[in-house]
Amino acid sequence: SFRFTLPVWLFVEKPNSTKYIPPTTDVTADNINRMKKKILQLFGMLFFFIMIVSLVDDLTNYGFLFSIVLVIVPFSLCSALVLKKVKRYLTVTIPHWKERTKRLSNYFFMFLSAGLFVDMVSQTKWVHELQNMLAHYADQTMLFYLFIAVYFVVTALVGFHPLVSFSLVINILQPMIEQVSSISFALVLISCSLATVMYSPFNVSVSLLSSEIKVNPYRITLWNFGFAMCYMWVSMGAAYFLHLLG
Repeated sequence: SFRFTLPVWLFVEKPNSTKYIPPTTDVTADNINRMKKKILQLFGMLFFFIMIVSLVDDLTNYGFLFSIVLVIVPFSLCSALVLKKVKRYLTVTIPHWKERTKRLSNYFFMFLSAGLFVDMVSQTKWVHELQNMLAHYADQTMLFYLFIAVYFVVTALVGFHPLVSFSLVINILQPMIEQVSSISFALVLISCSLATVMYSPFNVSVSLLSSEIKVNPYRITLWNFGFAMCYMWVSMGAAYFLHLLG
C-alpha cells in the first residue's frame, strides 16, 4: 500500500519565525545633547541671518525683502561652509534650483500683471474717495481692523491672489498707516491674509485638497470658513489689546 507522509519540518516551530520584535530607539544623553546642539545652531544662524539682513537693509535702503534676496545665497554658502556640508548643500540645491527656475516665468508674468493692476487701480478716482472715507474711521481702531478683514474675505472669494490683495490694501491704506499702531496693524494684515489659505476656493491649498478628496472647493470653503473667521476675530482682538497697551 502507498502511504503519504508530510515532512516533519512543517510541524516544527521555527525559533523567532512568527514573533515581531519592534525596533528599539536608544535615547541616550549623548543623543539629547547632540539634538540640543543642533537646535542652538539653528537659532544662532537664524539670529545672525536677521541681523545681517537688517544691516544690509539699513545700508542700502532697498527694503527688507530685497535685502533677504541679496543675503540668502551667500549666507547659505557660509553656513554650509561652517557646518562642513558644502558638498551636500550643492548636491541638493543645484538640482532643486534648476527645477524651480523653469517655472519662474509664470510667477514673473503674474506679478508683472499684478503690479500693473495695483498701479492702475491706485490712480483711479474711487480709491481716493475710499481713502478719504477711511481716514475718518482710522481713530476707531476695531472698525478699522474689521474693514481689513472684510476686504480680505471679499477679495479671496472673488479670486484675488493674497499677495495682490495685500499690495492693493497697502496702497489704499498708505495715508492712514502713520495713525495706527504698527505692530497691531501688521498683526491684522498677516492674520487676515493668511486666513485666506483656509477658505479661498481659488487658493492652491484648497484646490489641491479638493482634487485629492474629489470635493467641490466651495464645499471646503464652507467647512473652513467658520474656523477662519474665529481665527481672524482672535487675531483682531489680540491686535486691539496690543493697541490699548501701546
